Amino acid sequence: MIFKEVTGMDVMRWISKRFQGDKTIITASNKLNCYKLHTCNESYYLKCNDETKDMKGNVFQWVNMKKWQYIAAFENDTMIGAQGYVIVPSLGRMWDGFIHAESKEISIALNKELFHRTKDQWKINYSEVTIPGGEENGLTLEDFETELNYKVWSHCYVPDMYRYYKVDSLTETAPNPKKFDKDILTTKNCRRTFLKRFPNSFDEEIIYAS
Repeated sequence: MIFKEVTGMDVMRWISKRFQGDKTIITASNKLNCYKLHTCNESYYLKCNDETKDMKGNVFQWVNMKKWQYIAAFENDTMIGAQGYVIVPSLGRMWDGFIHAESKEISIALNKELFHRTKDQWKINYSEVTIPGGEENGLTLEDFETELNYKVWSHCYVPDMYRYYKVDSLTETAPNPKKFDKDILTTKNCRRTFLKRFPNSFDEEIIYAS
């Protein structure tokens, strides 16, 4: 397995073919736009485990989606996993997410590669996991904690927005809202857990202490 920086178009094309029934790139783009709008740009009220006070509003507005980058895993020149990330040097922060991979093992290897490539560029690495209703990567919350060494700092419950927007089936760039089931918005059955880790999160003594 090798890892490469790739373009967003490469990733959207792969996701649409591998996970969305060989649809067009529009379906994958709709999924990414949904992620950006309702994960990163969503307004939250978060009760924090390790902060001095709770957080309310557009908590992750610092995530500059215009700077979104991708790293991908390849096997014999075939893409088998991809992950997005944004580094904001002025704040010392990185956000990573939107992991898609053909197996949990690939997801873990890809995320670890991203960590080691970028850990000198940030002070805090933020992420999240939403179950159910998340990405195609096979990862559980336990995997994020035990394999990838993130720490949970808050959570909330949200609707399944991928299901609401029918991101795996609708192929229009601007679908008619009449096609959406508004009842989905009233059912907050997806747990979104917010995570963070630090440049020393894989240091042996830190792991042992935790």
